[in-house]
Amino acid sequence: MKPVATPYQLDGTETFSLVSPETGNTYDIVVSLPGNYASAPAGKTFPVVYVLDAQWQFPLIRAIAGAINYDGDMPDVLLVGISWKTTNGNLSALRDHDLTPTTIKNYPNSGHADKFQDFLRKNLFPFIESHYKANQHRAVTGGSTGSLFVYYTLLSQPDLFGGFIGSSPSLGWDNHVMDSILDKFPQDGIKHNTHAYLAWGSLGGSSEWSIFAKKLAEKNLKSLDFSYAPVSNAGHAGVNAECYTRGLQFVFAKSMPPKSGPVVK
Repeated sequence: MKPVATPYQLDGTETFSLVSPETGNTYDIVVSLPGNYASAPAGKTFPVVYVLDAQWQFPLIRAIAGAINYDGDMPDVLLVGISWKTTNGNLSALRDHDLTPTTIKNYPNSGHADKFQDFLRKNLFPFIESHYKANQHRAVTGGSTGSLFVYYTLLSQPDLFGGFIGSSPSLGWDNHVMDSILDKFPQDGIKHNTHAYLAWGSLGGSSEWSIFAKKLAEKNLKSLDFSYAPVSNAGHAGVNAECYTRGLQFVFAKSMPPKSGPVVK
């Protein structure tokens, strides 16, 4: 007899939908609570990691964050995944609409990253911070077009997050418009301590990530702690696990209490 199949659900998660007047889109939001959430003392709040493209990335990042937290290399955090209700349109078109900084001819509905930033600032952040034990210590993760948004936000509204983690950003967008955005970004454009991590796979077949990373590092922006690394024998999407692992460790390393006890070699 064939067993009855039921959908698999992640323990300790909650989901809801949120309509954005800023973008005109509806988002499926999933929140993962740390294990000590219910028993946390009154007034205790947690940093938040916002996960773009949650339809693909959320289970991966949840597993990685749990492992790093177990090892003591990042604090307990809330994970907030963001994906699109595809009843509003094609997923690829919705991503291009929200995650790209400029409109290009072949994608006439693209270029609304600023509106998506407004949705985060005016709608999603206040909702999360009023309905959950969340504080304003925020990080964001994304890959490919999502990573394009991550680094565009770093160079346009850096105060939205304190941590930026991106893998294989789509830097070819609009004739490499990110290069000109970086060139114009002021030396003192970041006003608070910020950490950013960028990784890409060596099998990706392009040098644009290395060029952009070196250019950003050499700009030596005030208040930005930036690290990057190519990952050998990894491709465009296969690099995500390594990027998120190293990125979460890097972004949260400064906020972790010093470890005590003997060093095991």
